[in-house]
Amino acid sequence: MIRAIQTLVVCLLCLSPARADVVNHSEHVVYVDDEGLGMIWMLAPGDTYRGANDAVASPFIRRRSIYKAVNGEDLEITHDNRVVSSNNGLASNAGHLLIGGWKDEDWINGPHGERFRRLFNFTR
Repeated sequence: MIRAIQTLVVCLLCLSPARADVVNHSEHVVYVDDEGLGMIWMLAPGDTYRGANDAVASPFIRRRSIYKAVNGEDLEITHDNRVVSSNNGLASNAGHLLIGGWKDEDWINGPHGERFRRLFNFTR
């Protein structure tokens, strides 16, 4: 019963609004996994991806890892290659603690990570 409640909470926190932009201020290409379409977009330095994102990755920022966004958070990749989140509010913070942030190959190989395998492959 507790496991079912945890799963429900995680699913509800994963819901994203229509907008969750990614701004790339780094000098490197960043790959964006959009929310819903199953497409991966290449984001050039200085460009902005406008729309719901589910995760970002770049081998120049963090090899063999993806950054999992939650609950429609905007992401900014800074000039010094950090990912800064617009993570606001109780729901976003709780979602981030449970499922968001940097994810490595162990997470990708787990039950929730398979959907991000293609994005992860860009980080090798």
